[in-house]
Amino acid sequence: GGTADATLWYVQALRAYFEQTLDTAFLARAVPRLEAALESLTQGTSGGISADPSDGLLRVGATGEPATWMDARLIAAGLPPRHGKPVETNALWFNAHTAMATFARRLRRNGERWETRADRLEQGFARFWNPDRHALFDVLDGPYGADASIRPNQILALSLPESPLPSAQRRAVLATVANELFTSHGLRSLSPRDGRYVPHETGDPAHDTRAAVLGSAWTWLLPHFALAHQRVTGDRALSLELLQPLASFMHDRGLGLLPERSDGDPPHAGRGSSRPAWAVAEALRAWHLLAGVRKDLRRREMTRAHETPAHVRRAAIRQPA
Repeated sequence: GGTADATLWYVQALRAYFEQTLDTAFLARAVPRLEAALESLTQGTSGGISADPSDGLLRVGATGEPATWMDARLIAAGLPPRHGKPVETNALWFNAHTAMATFARRLRRNGERWETRADRLEQGFARFWNPDRHALFDVLDGPYGADASIRPNQILALSLPESPLPSAQRRAVLATVANELFTSHGLRSLSPRDGRYVPHETGDPAHDTRAAVLGSAWTWLLPHFALAHQRVTGDRALSLELLQPLASFMHDRGLGLLPERSDGDPPHAGRGSSRPAWAVAEALRAWHLLAGVRKDLRRREMTRAHETPAHVRRAAIRQPA
């Protein structure tokens, strides 16, 4: 396929597995394959995927092919795909490098190349900061330049194990996502302040295909918001509370089932299929991380609650009017 996401998510899955098991034998077998896969992405592979030598960021996208999780629906709706340097792909790309550096240390191997690349990626990721919107660009260096749309993909720069952003920008991104994208059941795919915003799905396939990427709230991203909220504010109890509405959603759909998305505007009716596992899997993962004790292999401390002004903590859970 034309997407790098599967490989990059696998690195995160292996990181999570190793943190819980310390299974160095499996890690030793997996790391050479991961090294080969990441080097292939760096040098260039199908789907227009390669690392840009100028900033280290990963660029994706070939004509007519979906390159990110949103692209198939964007293309189906007659909208341009997110080709270029998508923000969540590069948050995953950065985390892949920090994970590989950690793996090398745990295996007592030389991880200098991964550390060096991670430092360079951290510098390159600074290009995503949009000071005019107090948010991150959704895509850089695309066919139409930088995309300043306020979309939820930027939350992964906070929710993944390591953030490439300084603390002030982490707080700003969390507040922007909270104020413009957060709903009780997911994160909107587009800010209501955007003229393209579609508040409800109607059952009409053509309309709903557009709504899915122009306003509908995606369930799998709410757990990422809860994790980001805890890492920025340090408020674990409140972050857990953010997941509670998903229990009500599950009660309506059936045990172990969550809808893919809901309407962007109240009452946030559930939409889409309940069959895909990603919403349930992410909700369970976030709940276990927030409710339990987790070994933390991150190389830097995230912002603690006492460093965060009270008005920012309040903004981080306030819905738009």
